[in-house]
Amino acid sequence: MHHTQGADILNRVIWISTSDPQNDVFGVDLRTGKVRADGSMGHTGGAGEGEGLDATALGAGEIHTVCVDPKITPVWFEHFRIATS
Repeated sequence: MHHTQGADILNRVIWISTSDPQNDVFGVDLRTGKVRADGSMGHTGGAGEGEGLDATALGAGEIHTVCVDPKITPVWFEHFRIATS
């Protein structure tokens, strides 16, 4: 995966953040190796650069990301819930 910026493990999935133009978030199943695109950190199209990711189950969600504005400020700290099937 190009532009990988951060990763963490939660519930047998490696969650990966990128700094590609879409600031994508991927999940890789540790048992099967299957990769899935789970969404975006937002702030796309040059409006921000994806940085780190933390995968910790909190009240705000399970996936927490950092995205930095091109001007260095502001920095967005976002929280996401991942749908499970």
